[in-house]
Amino acid sequence: MREENLVGYDIQEKQPFTANHQSELASSGAYFFKSAEFFENYAEQSIAAGLHVDGEYYVSMVYKPMFNEGCRIFVYELNHFMQWETPNDLENYIYWSGALRRLNKKRRQSKNLGFWSNRCNSRSARTQSRGVRSGPTNLHSRISGLPAPT
Repeated sequence: MREENLVGYDIQEKQPFTANHQSELASSGAYFFKSAEFFENYAEQSIAAGLHVDGEYYVSMVYKPMFNEGCRIFVYELNHFMQWETPNDLENYIYWSGALRRLNKKRRQSKNLGFWSNRCNSRSARTQSRGVRSGPTNLHSRISGLPAPT
């Protein structure tokens, strides 16, 4: 994706614009159009113009005729990205999303209950604190396959 001040002005599929592709924004495959009719109009234009790669049409190419007509396409940079190109990619996403969601939930619950304090004086409070902490540690070892940190 070519952009200036996060407003796109050109896009390509399956190839970078320059030899330094790490410096370019890449399309994540997530697109937004203001209406189905708007998308359909420009999709038909991109098909009529033969905008495909090896006979395959991509949603990203719908932006080409939009750029040509002066439409403003805003670009949003992502901090994180997971690809869902294959069924295995989707399985990995579902697995890791669930694992991280459970880990985050345990952390929120333990913070809400005050178990993360380092100032526990009673034996039962320390035991509860260690018990809550062991949940994410055990989850870490199941996710990574590595031994739990001690």
